[in-house]
Amino acid sequence: MRPLTLNYRSLALLFLTQLGLTLLSPSGFGADDPRCTGDYTPTLPGYDFKAGIDRWGQKSVEHGLSAPIRVDQIHVNPQPIFNVLDEREDKWLFRLANRLHTNTRHDVLRKFVLFEPDSLVDDQILAESERLLREQRFVSEAAIRVVRQCTDFVDLEIVTREVWTLVPDIKVKTGGGNSTFGLGFKDTNFLGSGNGVGVSYVSEPERDRAKFHYRRQNLFGSRTALGLDFEQNSDGHVRTLRLADDFYSLGTPRGWSFGVTDSRKEHTTQQYGNVMDRFEFEHRSAETWFGSATIGDKLTQRWLYGVALDEARYTEPDGRVSQDRRLFYPFSEWQWIEDDFGVAYNINQIHKAEDIHLGMDLRTRFGLSLSGENRFIYEGAYVDTWSSRNKQLLQAALTWAGRWNFDSGQAENINTALSVTYHHGQTRNRNLYLNLKVSNTWHRDRESALVLGGVTGLRGYPANFLAGERSYLFTAEQRLFTELHPFRLFRVGFAAFFDAGKMTSEINSNTSFRVNSGYGSTGEWLYDVGLGLRLIPDKTSKQEVIHIDVGFPLKNIPGSTGPQFLIELRETL
Repeated sequence: MRPLTLNYRSLALLFLTQLGLTLLSPSGFGADDPRCTGDYTPTLPGYDFKAGIDRWGQKSVEHGLSAPIRVDQIHVNPQPIFNVLDEREDKWLFRLANRLHTNTRHDVLRKFVLFEPDSLVDDQILAESERLLREQRFVSEAAIRVVRQCTDFVDLEIVTREVWTLVPDIKVKTGGGNSTFGLGFKDTNFLGSGNGVGVSYVSEPERDRAKFHYRRQNLFGSRTALGLDFEQNSDGHVRTLRLADDFYSLGTPRGWSFGVTDSRKEHTTQQYGNVMDRFEFEHRSAETWFGSATIGDKLTQRWLYGVALDEARYTEPDGRVSQDRRLFYPFSEWQWIEDDFGVAYNINQIHKAEDIHLGMDLRTRFGLSLSGENRFIYEGAYVDTWSSRNKQLLQAALTWAGRWNFDSGQAENINTALSVTYHHGQTRNRNLYLNLKVSNTWHRDRESALVLGGVTGLRGYPANFLAGERSYLFTAEQRLFTELHPFRLFRVGFAAFFDAGKMTSEINSNTSFRVNSGYGSTGEWLYDVGLGLRLIPDKTSKQEVIHIDVGFPLKNIPGSTGPQFLIELRETL
């Protein structure tokens, strides 16, 4: 055998080979850089997504990236629906569900975050990416972990917990003798694509509805979203199309949207159980806009410019068309959004991370219609958290909308609503919730009556028991978040509540019926108390809370039917 000899040429070749292998390695020089911390180990099922989260959202979760740094590798780690490493969930049925479920594709999850390899990230970008992931209905919980940090780059892991998304679409709502029942199927993450599809049939007191909807996100690999809704009703229809590349994040510089809606239905307004107004309402609308944003360190301002069409027709029961309205107008909108968020839990959900906006969100829009009668159209909303102290949240929301008719010199359909909400934490699992909402209308359109009763407030009285132009509603709830987790499928909470409300400027009928003829007086306060059960399915599409309430009226008046039993689905407690 010929002995191995090394010369200058072979040494140089060996050095260049080693250098090439180093440069071509996935992490470059960082692969053997002693200045790197940690090696990547995938997060195991059972990860505590609330770890490091402040109970009241007074501080953001820090990732240790105060200065921008380059992303090298991104690991995607969707956790299974059931944690079979936990003996309480290590059941044959749960293991079968994990196997049958199609996990969200890695490329889909990566499209919802604000970073990619070689981009720069910091704590702010990672926190907003987590919020965007938690907004998705097919993700139960989400976190982004820094799994390896070197001098000039980091490796990140996207951790999510999957939910079972192909579920029966069951709608149950009852109260005051009015019941709603619906049955269908929906999938908010069809074959792991992030897209949603659903069909259902719903029977309501007012109408029967057959519905189909389709949601497509990231159309053609972009962030353009498509939404389709079709309803065929016993008294009409609803058809909606929306295509938008909206402002996806606070850092998105441009956006656009296009949408059309066509609907027809029979509209009924009741008072104390008596029909006060009935007509057929046809409505068509279309809107398109484009916008740009100015992005600061903690503030985003947006300017939108577009055109809108709003057509309405009112047809009486005898077939007579009583009113037509057609508005076609250009508009501009200004938005002011503060980037100030906290992450909390046990406020509006049970044992889940919740994103709380602690800053101000202001939106105002103005338009001018020059078709038909000249009108000035305006609308807006203001939302803010006035105070976020230890175990306390005080939040306010104000909305307004209306028109001014230059030809008649009169206001039209003026609507305002102010809501003030207070949360006070008594223990880790017990809160006091207070809410006051005042709503008012002036010169309203016929379909814009305010209502109280049942699920719209005053839970001890029949559904839509009161109707009018000015309403006051106060709610107090003692909320209890328990550790109960029956069948490992539901989170359980309880509530004891008190409601007080009244309606002024009530609806008057064109018939001989008079509101004050033994059916209660204008401006009379009504009160109720009750108990409620809250169930949150934590293994299926999230953000739906099952409310089961029993309300007892404290003031009996003609038209009230005694204790009310209500079941409904809401997005919050």
